[in-house]
Amino acid sequence: MEAFNDALLAKQFWGLTKSENTLVASLLKARYFPNCNIFEAGLGSHMSFTWRSILGARDVVVKGSRWLVGNGASLDIWNSRWLPRPLTFAPYSPKPSCGSISKVSDLIDFEHVRWKEGPIWELFLEGDVDTILGIPLCGS
Repeated sequence: MEAFNDALLAKQFWGLTKSENTLVASLLKARYFPNCNIFEAGLGSHMSFTWRSILGARDVVVKGSRWLVGNGASLDIWNSRWLPRPLTFAPYSPKPSCGSISKVSDLIDFEHVRWKEGPIWELFLEGDVDTILGIPLCGS
């Protein structure tokens, strides 16, 4: 029953992220997180039981979700959950001690809408390379 309750609360949390213009989402945003998004919201003071429960489900959503690449400008290669890999959604390769490539967008050739294979082979282990090159890119 506890897992079922977590799943229902996570569904409510996810609904708030996707339907930000609904009355309920607008009210909760105005009351509990007016200056940030729901992923950055804190518990605050004088919160309702409903808000505390929905916010408690945030961890369930975050653990089971990953970013789609898009243009990759906001995705950190080493800290964002962007690879289609269960559980970690992150590269297995060790992070280099120094380097100028930090965003996923640095790995994309936008002119030809493909991955830059050279830098990918330099930065990642073979398993990560295969996973990254398997991610489709969108030209728009």
